[in-house]
Amino acid sequence: MKKLFSILLGITLVLSFFVIPGNIAHAEKITTVNWGKVKLTSSHVGKVTLSKDVYIYRVDKNKSQLLKVSTAKAGSEYAVYSKKDTKYGVLYAIGSGKYIKHHSSISYKTPHKSLTEILDKDRVWLRNPIDIENYAGNPVNIKNLTEAIILSKKTDTLDKSLYDVKIKVGKYYYTMKYVDKDNQSAYYTATNPFKKYKFSDSMWKLIKNEEILIGMTETQTLLSWGYPTEINSYSDKYGSFDQWVYGDPLYDSSYLYFENGKLVSWQEF
Repeated sequence: MKKLFSILLGITLVLSFFVIPGNIAHAEKITTVNWGKVKLTSSHVGKVTLSKDVYIYRVDKNKSQLLKVSTAKAGSEYAVYSKKDTKYGVLYAIGSGKYIKHHSSISYKTPHKSLTEILDKDRVWLRNPIDIENYAGNPVNIKNLTEAIILSKKTDTLDKSLYDVKIKVGKYYYTMKYVDKDNQSAYYTATNPFKKYKFSDSMWKLIKNEEILIGMTETQTLLSWGYPTEINSYSDKYGSFDQWVYGDPLYDSSYLYFENGKLVSWQEF
């Protein structure tokens, strides 16, 4: 069941009621990207690949000569922090004050945009994604809890309280429209749910397809359907009982019933 804008009316209650992954303010940044044998960071400008053994140098204290420090083996790759044309020739800075000097056995490459554009960006998992468009502005369907990278956010032209969020899913680029600035965790979680929760493959299939099943826990249901519009709860000596309402009670709506944290029935109107 897809997210409805009406869920925002009850989101404060729901957020206080559940412990669900997704404080987006504490999202983990993508600080490194695997690039061949090196781990690329935003501080790197490229890498060198060696076809033969070469010397690694440092510059002496007086900056008057290069001193050999060690030998880099053929087949090695080194991330490069800077490439400079000096009086010693072209030097590739490989960190810790060490350099490799260019010659014919060295191949230098700069990283492709597909690598650099995701560095220092947030990796998230989309919650009940809707209003997603491709580069041509056509709507696309993306499964619940699909991994994505947030590339940028732009305030919506008509409603300043909303974002248009540019995301990357695999090698494809999309725009997620109408993301509420004050409620971003309803749209994506910063915690990998597949690592946090140890559910069966069949349960994850239901959740990714936004389906529910009798016996689901409240957490599983929330991961599958997203935040309800309203929660009604009571308890007695026999246990705790909850009613979750999705949608607008005056129009199309679904009512889910839980006993002691397990889904026991639901109705749709």
